[in-house]
Amino acid sequence: MQRALLAAGVRIAACYAVGRGRELTKRLRKVVKDEPEIVAVAGGDGSMTRAAAELAHSKITLGVLPLGTGNSFAHSLGIHDIEAAVATIASGECRKIDLGIVNGCHFANFSTIGLTSDIAARTPDALKRIAGVGAYVLAGIVPALRKERFAVRIRGDGVRFRGDVYQVIVASGRHFGETPILPTASVLSGTLAVYTSTANGVPGIAKEFLAVARGRQTELEEAHWWTTVRLRIETDPPQLIAIDGKPIDETPARFRIDRRALRVFVPRGFDGRS
Repeated sequence: MQRALLAAGVRIAACYAVGRGRELTKRLRKVVKDEPEIVAVAGGDGSMTRAAAELAHSKITLGVLPLGTGNSFAHSLGIHDIEAAVATIASGECRKIDLGIVNGCHFANFSTIGLTSDIAARTPDALKRIAGVGAYVLAGIVPALRKERFAVRIRGDGVRFRGDVYQVIVASGRHFGETPILPTASVLSGTLAVYTSTANGVPGIAKEFLAVARGRQTELEEAHWWTTVRLRIETDPPQLIAIDGKPIDETPARFRIDRRALRVFVPRGFDGRS
């Protein structure tokens, strides 16, 4: 990775190898105190969320080097592989993008409630390194078979919804995995993209997950989606909340968009929907 950056003409002032989670957060906080112009982070969506939280509303520009399983945040920035990431840091442009906030915690790309959060909690990092995206499928079989729909109430600007669902997805970015969560979703939109479905039973779950994988979930008869700047989600019973694949809390959940909160490198000509 360092060699690729150096070959592209990027000067590296310092480089640190750190673990995930709190170790990464501690290192980022130390780095931020030195007020560098650029901080590049290599990792998955969980690492990018930690980086976004520490760099939000600072003058530091984040460079994204996607090394995770889904790399949804990188896809939302129009960065689809390591080569593109290196080129973006070397010769891309700096843009201010939106972040999401749920119950006081920033997230870089998306937050989930319900089944997807349960699957994230059951997917070991070791399995993700071995099986990649397939790890979520393997870890999700048991939750999908056992999960019952829960009652949800969603309220926001222009949003009023009650129903029985398996999950709710709230995104500040565009991509959920490699596919857009909504056709209009973007890190530049100034709104949150909200998606849920009243599909029922294991066949309904399978149908929805297949549609999501193909980017056609909004075409489902049972689908419901909105864009808004803030919302509150209540469930019965309480459900697990995850941000960018990491469980953090339980419902109720209060969401809001944090507009133009993060400086980040994107490919030249990036329009938010690449």
